Amino acid sequence: MKSTKSKKEPEVSFYTDKKGKKKWRFCYRDYDSLGNRKEKSGQGFTSENAAIRALLQVKTEIVNGNVKKWKLIN
Repeated sequence: MKSTKSKKEPEVSFYTDKKGKKKWRFCYRDYDSLGNRKEKSGQGFTSENAAIRALLQVKTEIVNGNVKKWKLIN
């Protein structure tokens, strides 16, 4: 499964599923104060804007300090 990066957001990419449909996903990596990496990803979005919106939701939760929450709303 080959993925191609989005031109709007570097953490967002698209791929084709088994049925040949175009799907979008994101993968966001964050480092805490100790240098440990945490990664949050989501896939199966039908549009690029939906994937970017979910990514922005994750980034907002991190900035607000809710790093343990890490839940997505599709």
